[in-house]
Amino acid sequence: MTVAFPSRGLHLGVLDELLTSGAIDAAGLAAIVGPSLGASLDLLHAVPVSSEQAATIESLDFDGGSEIYVSLARLDDPGVLDRLASRGVIIRD
Repeated sequence: MTVAFPSRGLHLGVLDELLTSGAIDAAGLAAIVGPSLGASLDLLHAVPVSSEQAATIESLDFDGGSEIYVSLARLDDPGVLDRLASRGVIIRD
């Protein structure tokens, strides 16, 4: 059984936590890239999360420096990380 997340933001947070814990393959998720940020968000929102995977999550971190958000920021604007770093924002990469 899969868990449906009506919110894209919540789904992204769940996917990021599953990436961090190693419950899903980073290479496989990285291969899901659309021609635009919007298309990529649609594709990521379609990634299924099993009830077993969801049950392993103890907490969610909606930090903008998380791997999934950094990857999406690069897709939307390749220079965004440099601008954030110049403002003192620490990005985990």
